[in-house]
Amino acid sequence: MLWALLGSALLGLVGLSVDFTRAQAIQTQLQNAADGAALAAARAPANLTLTERTTAARAFFDAEAGDYALTSNFALTAVGADGYRVTASMPMPGGLSHLVQNDDWTIGVSSEAARGGLNLEIALVLDTTGSMSGSKISDLRTAATDLVDTLVADSQTPYYSKAALVSYSVGVNAGGYAVAARGAIPAAKAVTGASWSVGAAKTITGATRANPVVITSNAHGFTNGDIVWISGVNGMTQINNRSFTVAGATANTFQLSGVNGSGYNNFSGGGTPRATECQVAACQVVVTANAHGFANGAYTFITGVGGMTQINRVTGSGSGTAWQVASATANTFVLSGSTGPTYGAFTSSGSAYCTTTGCEYHRFTNASGGTNVFRVSTCTTERTGANAYTDAGPGASPLGLKYPNTSSNVACPSNTSLPLTSDRA
Repeated sequence: MLWALLGSALLGLVGLSVDFTRAQAIQTQLQNAADGAALAAARAPANLTLTERTTAARAFFDAEAGDYALTSNFALTAVGADGYRVTASMPMPGGLSHLVQNDDWTIGVSSEAARGGLNLEIALVLDTTGSMSGSKISDLRTAATDLVDTLVADSQTPYYSKAALVSYSVGVNAGGYAVAARGAIPAAKAVTGASWSVGAAKTITGATRANPVVITSNAHGFTNGDIVWISGVNGMTQINNRSFTVAGATANTFQLSGVNGSGYNNFSGGGTPRATECQVAACQVVVTANAHGFANGAYTFITGVGGMTQINRVTGSGSGTAWQVASATANTFVLSGSTGPTYGAFTSSGSAYCTTTGCEYHRFTNASGGTNVFRVSTCTTERTGANAYTDAGPGASPLGLKYPNTSSNVACPSNTSLPLTSDRA
């Protein structure tokens, strides 16, 4: 009688123990599957929608849960900005436990995972030297593109990922950052005037074949020691387009100091023979540029002058010439070697640049002994000195300047350095 009274209860308790053990095993498998699914959801690309992310997480859950996945309910919800929660449940029919409880069991699990990460900044230093010609540079472009596409994400929240590009070359084009990288370049000095003569030209009416030559020019106004330029003479053409020192001056005549004209042609009338007083010896050009700062013996590169365009220096294929400064005063200087009377008349202002290292133009002697003048570029080069190999910023120790020969293969690369950006293109 006692067994009859307790038998059903004992069998129910045994059934509960068996079913509980089976439920724990199922729950453990479901929990492992839910944990993996949550991680799969969190580590999926940031640009996926919740639906797409749910599909990826459910695929992981199904693979881990096995046959239990067929009867499982699965859901993925977002938690905050970068977290995801997986919930899953399934019914488990009872065995002997039905002697005590006739309902099926429901086994439920949940798991959360947050998408971790960090802000990412990478700089690609790409070799663009001549050794990369042909297939090498093509392979480099392909590899760099793949890397950027992999590392720079479409979504820049909650973590950003950026890339920068720099050329590995003889010079790195800093573009708009050139001044900050290699320092400012001194401004040019404004050329406000350029001339060679003093007063109006005087008409010549005669010239003797004597030693020295005697020029007749009524009321010429020249004094001994003046420099004059003679042009337009017929017959005695030997004295044309030359400068002479005045000597033995009278009211209407003057001598060409040291010039023996006994072997010259006879002077003849006609034409426009005239003598013009020069400002300086050899009738060189005198440039006006207030507070120019050029010292005698220095060189200047002039551009933009109107009218007297002959004093402008053009670089052509990358090289050029500069004028040597002579007879400098605070506001004027002479262009040594210039021939003013053969130039046009000054009509509009231009610019005069210094030509030492750090200036807009650089005049130097090349390895072959020739002289070149190259213009500074926006490229920077390696620096020298105490910070040659340190990480000191360019504000404290500027990078080197590059004066490229634009006609050679060492010209400044056209592609500029690209600062950090999240724009993959």
